[in-house]
Amino acid sequence: MGRTKTLGLVLPDASNPFFAELARAVENAAFVRGYAVMVCSSADDATREHTYIQSLADRRVDGLILISASSSQDLSDLTGISIPVVALDRTPDESPISTIRSNNEDGAYLGTSHLIPHGHRRIAFVGGPDAGVTDARRQGWRKALALAGLPSGPEQAVPFTYQGGNAAALSIFGARPRRTRAQQLRWCRPTSRH
Repeated sequence: MGRTKTLGLVLPDASNPFFAELARAVENAAFVRGYAVMVCSSADDATREHTYIQSLADRRVDGLILISASSSQDLSDLTGISIPVVALDRTPDESPISTIRSNNEDGAYLGTSHLIPHGHRRIAFVGGPDAGVTDARRQGWRKALALAGLPSGPEQAVPFTYQGGNAAALSIFGARPRRTRAQQLRWCRPTSRH
C-alpha cells in the first residue's frame, strides 16, 4: 500500500518534560498500532522546524504530528506537503490542517481550584510568551480566585523553559520560598510510630 508505518513528531523542545512525556505517549499509542515514530526537536527554531517537516515528508512518513515552535496560527505552508498533518495547540485557521487544542482556561481554573481547598490563599500565575495560551490560562486562574473570594496573586511572564520557571519562582518567592500556613502545619506535624 506504499506505507512506511512511520509517523513524524516535531516538538519545539524535546528536553522539556512536558514534551518528553507527550512524545512518550505518542510513541506508546503508535507502537500498539504497529507504527514507529521519528521524533525531531526544533529547539524553538522555525527554520529548523521547517527543515524537519520537509525531511519527514521526503522520507514519506505516513503522517506528521506538529507542535510548532512558532506562535503564528498560519499553517498554510503545510498544505504543500503530501502527508496528513495534525497540529497540536494551535487555533484552527483557514488551512485544511487538523488541529487539537488544550482547553487552557479550564486547565488553569481546575489547577487553581485544586489548590484553594488545601489552604492556599496566595496563588501566583506564571505565564509564557504565547499571548493566546497565557491569556486563556490567566482567565481561568482569575476565575477560580474570584469564585473563592481571593485576590489575584503575583504574576510573571517567562519563556516556557526550566530556566524561565526557575526565574519566575525566584522572583515570586525570593531566594527562599515562603510556605503557606497549610504547608507549615503539614511540615511541622510530628509523626508517631507505634
